[in-house]
Amino acid sequence: MSLVDMDASAAAQAMADWYQATRARDVAPLETGSDVLTVQWGTHARSGALRFEYEISRRMTVRRAAGGYVWQLSLTYSYEATELTTALGADRQHCILPDRAAGFARSVSQALQSAYVKVAPTIGRDVRFEMLAGPRSDPGRLAHPVLAAAGSLN
Repeated sequence: MSLVDMDASAAAQAMADWYQATRARDVAPLETGSDVLTVQWGTHARSGALRFEYEISRRMTVRRAAGGYVWQLSLTYSYEATELTTALGADRQHCILPDRAAGFARSVSQALQSAYVKVAPTIGRDVRFEMLAGPRSDPGRLAHPVLAAAGSLN
């Protein structure tokens, strides 16, 4: 099953498994927060409509002689906004070390927001892989270390 076909809860577990098992090449030392897994949620206005969004992302800072490049793979699942989603609030959880990914995944799976996305109908999905910071003169060549890691995720 691909990430696009998974529900948000399964995608969060798949991303945590990938984060724990796969290191990108040329990433700055992990202790600096250079490879971070994040799950965040909240009700937001998008294109004039309120939506509850649940996003799983992995952000990597790739070291290069000319400076760092920040790449992010994000999966955003959208749901109808309701009084319940507003009550669920907005927050995020981060994991900055692969050896903590299993505990992170357990914590995320036990959150009320994760229980909600297991049963609520998804009204939209967005998958993005983008350069967030760094020189943009040759993005294809610079994407390689991160794409090598992303290629191992189904």
